[in-house]
Amino acid sequence: PIAAIAVPTELARQNYAVLLALLFPLIGVWILALAVLDAARRSKYGVARFVPGGLPVPLGGTLAGMIVVGRAIVPTGPGRVSFDCWQTQLTRRGSKSRQQAAVVATTERELGADACTTTAGASQIFVELPLRSGSATTMHTLTTDRPTYEWRLQVTVPTAGADFVGEFVLPVFPVAGA
Repeated sequence: PIAAIAVPTELARQNYAVLLALLFPLIGVWILALAVLDAARRSKYGVARFVPGGLPVPLGGTLAGMIVVGRAIVPTGPGRVSFDCWQTQLTRRGSKSRQQAAVVATTERELGADACTTTAGASQIFVELPLRSGSATTMHTLTTDRPTYEWRLQVTVPTAGADFVGEFVLPVFPVAGA
């Protein structure tokens, strides 16, 4: 409220730096909008779970399985599925440490309308992706000399209203004969 009162006065004085006072309320509104969208997705679809064809997912093999959602998903267009290998590194400079995460390998494809089936108010999304690069999931803690690797499966399906978005963390290890 104070910024709303001060901004017109300061703009009349040609003090354009006062516009920075509007930055923080805009960021707050943006964060609130993201939270409302996330709540709408959760209430619309409930909890989703990934049922793999086998565990662990074989590095150099194929990720296969289905996502089970307790409510109906009616796609309005093609969706997208991606399986990303995230590397997290820890760096130290003096007494300060910094953690960085980046995608080092990715496999993605478009989901057609036939990938999502709906029966009796529940939906299933079938997923099949080849894994040709990346590192195995790590089981050690993050240290400065050893990064960690984590695989995340993300599925996005456009629908009327809030889109369906699901993200799952899956174990990927080298498997003989994959």
